[in-house]
Amino acid sequence: MLIIKNEKNNSNLTNRIINIYKRLIKKDKISFLFTLFVLFILINIPLDFGLSSKKVTLQKKLAIMVQMALGTINKELGYMSKELILYGGNITSITNNYINSIPQKSDIIDININLDDFNQLKSIRNEALGNRILTRTDNDEFKAKLLYKGTTYPIEIRLKGDTTDHLLGEKWSFRVKMKKKKLLFGMKEFSLQHPRTRTYLNEYVYHKFVEREKQPYLRYEFITLRINGKNLGSYAIEEHFSKLLIENSGYREGPILKISENNLWKESKRAYKLDGQILNSSLISSKNSEINLFNSKKVLSNKSMLDQFNLGHNLLNDFISGKTSTSLAFDRESTALFFAINDLFASTHGYAWHNMRFYFNPILSRLTPIGFDAQPPIRVTDRSLSIDSNPLGFFDDQEFVKEYLYHLNRITNNDYINDFLEDIKYDLNKSKRIINKSYPYVKFIEKELIKNSKNIENRLKPIQPLILKKESNLSNNQIIKFRIANTTILPIKIIKIKNKDKIFIPQQEELIIPGRKSFSMKKYNNYIFKSKNIKNESLGSEYIIEYKILGSHFPQISKLEPKIFSSIIYKNDNSIKRIPNTNTFDFLETDHKNKKVTFKSGKFVLDRPLITPKGYSLVANNPLELEISEKGAIISQGEVNFIGAPNAKIKFKGIVKGGGVLVLNSEKQSRIEHAIFSNLSSPGSSINNITGAINFYNSPVIIKNSNFEEIEAEDALNLFRSDFQIIGSKFKATKSDALDIDFSNGIVEESEFINIGNDGIDISGSSIRANNIKINNSPDKAISVGEKSKMTGESIEIEKAGIGIASKDLSMVKLENVKLKDVSLCLTSFQKKAEYGAASITIKIKDDKLECKNLYLLEPKSSIFLNKKNLKPNVGNVNKLLYGNIYGKATERN
Repeated sequence: MLIIKNEKNNSNLTNRIINIYKRLIKKDKISFLFTLFVLFILINIPLDFGLSSKKVTLQKKLAIMVQMALGTINKELGYMSKELILYGGNITSITNNYINSIPQKSDIIDININLDDFNQLKSIRNEALGNRILTRTDNDEFKAKLLYKGTTYPIEIRLKGDTTDHLLGEKWSFRVKMKKKKLLFGMKEFSLQHPRTRTYLNEYVYHKFVEREKQPYLRYEFITLRINGKNLGSYAIEEHFSKLLIENSGYREGPILKISENNLWKESKRAYKLDGQILNSSLISSKNSEINLFNSKKVLSNKSMLDQFNLGHNLLNDFISGKTSTSLAFDRESTALFFAINDLFASTHGYAWHNMRFYFNPILSRLTPIGFDAQPPIRVTDRSLSIDSNPLGFFDDQEFVKEYLYHLNRITNNDYINDFLEDIKYDLNKSKRIINKSYPYVKFIEKELIKNSKNIENRLKPIQPLILKKESNLSNNQIIKFRIANTTILPIKIIKIKNKDKIFIPQQEELIIPGRKSFSMKKYNNYIFKSKNIKNESLGSEYIIEYKILGSHFPQISKLEPKIFSSIIYKNDNSIKRIPNTNTFDFLETDHKNKKVTFKSGKFVLDRPLITPKGYSLVANNPLELEISEKGAIISQGEVNFIGAPNAKIKFKGIVKGGGVLVLNSEKQSRIEHAIFSNLSSPGSSINNITGAINFYNSPVIIKNSNFEEIEAEDALNLFRSDFQIIGSKFKATKSDALDIDFSNGIVEESEFINIGNDGIDISGSSIRANNIKINNSPDKAISVGEKSKMTGESIEIEKAGIGIASKDLSMVKLENVKLKDVSLCLTSFQKKAEYGAASITIKIKDDKLECKNLYLLEPKSSIFLNKKNLKPNVGNVNKLLYGNIYGKATERN
């Protein structure tokens, strides 16, 4: 009866409202229409009162005032009110966002926590709210269950976040660790946090840009979270720092370090108790903070990783203390790109010293910052650049500044930004709809990114960057001395100075005027210029300087009317510093004009690392026999051209276990023809994690008619991020793998692999074509294809192998005219790593040549097509069998 009464009352109320409107229309149509018009205007008034288009500073002040006023009632309400003003929009657009979000599907994660444990979390949270800081304790992690798509995973969970914006209301931030070797979305450890803590969509777009630039990046997405059955709405899931992050970004595993902020938060907690103020982070120096390590248990139990950590620790420590330069401690290119990206997104938060995380690249023996916690602002009022504040002294290195300015020019190009936004448009809109389910006012404001890029463009084209004083004329106006000051913080390269028809060029080969230090006065220095003109003419009063901002390809000019009037190096060995030393070897000739270093003909011994200048080619012609001692190695920072003859091959032979060859970051293609590499080991130590005897890192190469024999390294030839061709070559009697291809694309043709210690061909994250290949006696795997690789080809002969062809982890193998003889296990297709998926093999056997003790091992979801026949899965977990050494050696390294 009560329900019926309520429905009747509701109906009567509705009828009364309708009757009132009818009487209003009948009585005064004009008044009624005016009322509707006013309501329409109110609904469509921008929530920021139209300030966002131009007066951003006023808009932000208004937002902060509203936040402070409403925040006294409820902090969550204060934050939301501030965001409503910053994002702008109106009631109509917000309503439309919410309606569009309704059909959007979202991944749902359920976490179930024991009630007592949940109350403990709540107690920790309440204590943190009282202190304004969340600090770690020994007993802040709790066991729980995570449910996703019908599967339950054991986890450990704790609260996370340094400040209490992570703990407002019911939406707290959590750190989750998957247990029992389980992964979620390819991640072992991750954060679940209110999207506000990373400025909603802005952080998502930031990570998409970092990924596009092929830098180490975090997986960052949006999901729906439920805790103990309570729907908490949209959450951000953010990858934590681990091997999986590094490998997913396409890099080789290495330690991840950070400068500890423990003292910062402890001091902040104490300061708040004293007078209710959070301590300014600048008062705690990075120079007095420890250097911490992520995943320390794994690193400390692995000698190679421990050596890498020690080197990374020393490099970072020496850099912070000013004992070494940016270029000697960090990978110059990736670090410069890191700061350029943060500048594009106005992410000053991302390079604060306590937020920076560093990956140690074991191949380069250098550190690289990982983009993290950028928090690009919704509306930007501070468009300063990282070079302005010079965090940790990164920009004290002029070569680093040059690289930084180059990338700043490149990534702020309008066409480049528009292409990026177009590429992510679909995924961005999907993420926006997921967030709009809980926060319909949120959007990504593309105009802010465009404004940032325009600001950078202006900064790189200063109006009057140079001040000129003509000091004196020398030698009849053919030589002139100028005093020049650079008013900007950007280094400037002077090309020439023009006066009337007379042109003066710098006397020194490259004249770079350093940028002034932040907050310091401009500084004049004397420079001598030579005239190209022979005639003695009087000089006019106006001088035109042609110059380039260092790192830029575009010259600029400035019209002026002048008035008259030891290096710090890292103390480890030279193979890590990579300082060129070719002039110290009698058997080398250096041509600086053509940037070429050439071996003389003869037989020589290399007893220490040979390091070429960056961009110089290293050339060896017949006849040459180079014996390399255990302490010797070749490190080329440009392409190599080792060209022998069919009957007189160039020889690189190790003495005992001679060091090998490393080609680093060569833009030009290397060529190796008719060469023999024998008895060599890797050209580095466990610190470098250089696995091959011959290595090409980010360096294209063609190898023809060459031999790799009796190699002692983990790989005879390792290609990493390098396009390649290998034709007519032979790998014989290697201690371990013969050919290891990582994140590279190319072809292998007319080549043989004989008496290989482990794998014949091992492929990871690559795409190759193989034709006319013979592999004989490979006790592990003749061909191993993994980590989302693709291999195609024909005429493959495999004899005497533990496993013939293995495809795993989202890889695809498609081969024709295959022969398999005396093989323990012909084929296997499976998933090994949780972050990948099923694999496939499609092969056609030539002349029914298939002689194997066991035909295949196949997991569900993976596939094998043999002569167009779809084989059925016959085992639940291939990985366990392979690790169990059931089929020959059959062990996995990757």
